[in-house]
Amino acid sequence: MEHHGIAQYLRKSVDIDPDWQRPVPSEQSFRYDLWLSLVASLLALISSASYQSLGLFGDDHQEILWSYILAQLMVLPLTVRRRYPLTAFAIATLIFFVPPSLTVSPPIYFTLIFQVTYLFLLYTVIAWGQDRKLVWMSVYIVIFLTIVWIIIAWTLHGVALFNVNEMAQNGPIDSSLATLLTLCINNGMYFGSGIALGRISWIRAYQSEILENQRHELEQQSEQIAQDRVVRERLRVARELHDSVGHHISVISVQSGAARRLLNRYPDKAVDALQNVEQSASTAITEMRSIVRLLRQDREPSKAQGNISYSEPTLEQLQQLFIEVEASGFQVEYLKSEHEEKFLAKIPQGTQNSIYRMIQESLNNVRRHSLARTVHVILRSVEVNQRVWIEIEVIDDGCSQKKPADKSSSNYGLCGIKERAEALGGSATYGHRTNAQGWFVYIRIPERHSENT
Repeated sequence: MEHHGIAQYLRKSVDIDPDWQRPVPSEQSFRYDLWLSLVASLLALISSASYQSLGLFGDDHQEILWSYILAQLMVLPLTVRRRYPLTAFAIATLIFFVPPSLTVSPPIYFTLIFQVTYLFLLYTVIAWGQDRKLVWMSVYIVIFLTIVWIIIAWTLHGVALFNVNEMAQNGPIDSSLATLLTLCINNGMYFGSGIALGRISWIRAYQSEILENQRHELEQQSEQIAQDRVVRERLRVARELHDSVGHHISVISVQSGAARRLLNRYPDKAVDALQNVEQSASTAITEMRSIVRLLRQDREPSKAQGNISYSEPTLEQLQQLFIEVEASGFQVEYLKSEHEEKFLAKIPQGTQNSIYRMIQESLNNVRRHSLARTVHVILRSVEVNQRVWIEIEVIDDGCSQKKPADKSSSNYGLCGIKERAEALGGSATYGHRTNAQGWFVYIRIPERHSENT
């Protein structure tokens, strides 16, 4: 159990980053790394020469030569630090730890250029390493080697690592313990800063990509929403054309047929029917032009489109609609019931327009597909469980006409009624009456709904 717990802890310790790989930088970034390596190589050469000139490298020619060589070898991995971060860090680690273990420890190890270069490569492997588990395993190995080096150096050399004079014996801490504390603090800050800066860089890149992906998803969603709005607008226009212009075309069809039958026997009545055809055709053309103009107009008002305006019908215009459809030969009986006075007149304009169009299309279906003599139109508001509903019923007493044209009926009108009702948050049902002859349409919509639908 104990071994299992240790293994699980080790797996978690190298699996601390999300499953994400930082994108490989551009070719321009690789060129920057090459120039950085060249500049660092030049600085290492100048730094080594300066230390030698100051006598800090001593008189041992072998150690001086090793100092120059190791300085150049340390800056060489900078050329591939972002292309192959783990390889660059591994090479630098070998240079950093192997020579001292072979008792070859030239003074270059204590120079700023050497220490900063290794710190920078430590930062790079954490910031750019692709295999995160391998990255953290490598870092933990380096930390372990550093701890081992501190213990060995303190055990074997102690205060000999520093030039301790006699005055140091007067300090509050023993010289040997002070050496250990100094090594721990310096190396802790050294490796800790590299690890912290590298992880900050990696996390920022990870968060930046997440934000970019979210931005891209939002753009796609915005485009989809815009497309959905276009589709909804097309459906709305199609319904308007079908319900308004289609209504008048239906009247023209019925009246022209009546005029044809009456022309020889009752020419006076045929003239009345033709006048109705003329009026319906004129109204259909006007409404169609108004809808087309509404679609084509820009944000700025047009100057060349004339004075044609399009106004959506309201419930007050239902009586005029009934007069028009009664000219087709059947009677409309209208019943309006409200749970409170003038409630229907207060509902939004968009809802009134939809109710008008649904009643209009229901009457058109009766006129085109039924032999009914009477149609009952019922419009009422009811309150159920503290919620107000608007109900529409259109009921006729006729039977279906047996015409070949009915076989190709597209049912666009019924689909339009259902779509309008659902857009208002309600429902629509229709079909043959159960206990009587005829057809019914029942629509139920809530009082409150989103005007955007």
